[in-house]
Amino acid sequence: MDNLIGWVNRTFHQELSLGELQKRLLKDSGTLENYVQQAADNVWGVSSTLLGGLFQAFTVGLFTFYFTAEGPRVRRTVCSLLPPAKQGEVLRAWEIALAKTGGYLYSRAVLAVVSAAGHWVMFALIDLPYSAALAIWVGVMSQFVPTIGTYLAGALPVLVALTVEPVDALWVLVFTVVYQQVENYVLHPRITARTVDVHPAVAFGAVIAGAALLGAVGALIAIPAAATLQGFVGTYVRRYEVATDPRIDRGEQRRARRELRREAARRLRRMVGGDGG
Repeated sequence: MDNLIGWVNRTFHQELSLGELQKRLLKDSGTLENYVQQAADNVWGVSSTLLGGLFQAFTVGLFTFYFTAEGPRVRRTVCSLLPPAKQGEVLRAWEIALAKTGGYLYSRAVLAVVSAAGHWVMFALIDLPYSAALAIWVGVMSQFVPTIGTYLAGALPVLVALTVEPVDALWVLVFTVVYQQVENYVLHPRITARTVDVHPAVAFGAVIAGAALLGAVGALIAIPAAATLQGFVGTYVRRYEVATDPRIDRGEQRRARRELRREAARRLRRMVGGDGG
């Protein structure tokens, strides 16, 4: 408290003291008591929500482990209940679901590693204590805890930085917010498109729908479910050739012209480079 009051006085040209703060707190003890009671109620509500989310995540993880360990036996049991003509279709659908879910988990793991590395560099630059552990915390929590994971991930480094220097906490907060924007608009769509092959708009809508229907667990499984459904549609729904129409081909024609201009520019550069050599 002494260090914090000294920093406030130096930075904002105040004349605060610990005794003055104590008098103000005792003077407004009724207001402070009400505020503490409300904060305690909020803390209990947040804690119960967090514990419920952790329990749901543990339940999903436990069932995932057993289904993975007993995968061949489960597939054999399911197929034994179906006629031979349907068994191949069920196994094909099963493989699509596994591939899409695996791709989603792989993308989250890649994003977690990138996030942890970026935050570790930032924490090391400002000499934040436990920088490696805090960076791993940010990477894991922000990627594998839906909805509130980003806020939980950034809150702990900010609190740790406050114990060292309030300015460092501000830098940590700014970097976390900026990195989250870069991840949401640059890294996440590109990595998800390669591993899960789901359009970013579809992924965003699936997360909203999953969270509305099933809460945190729905948000977690929304993207793999959407990818699996998209895989089923691509496998079993017949597609037809689209007739030529200016209302459809207008965008394709513009892209084709841009590609032709880029190709001509590349050829010109190669010719100029060859002449100069």
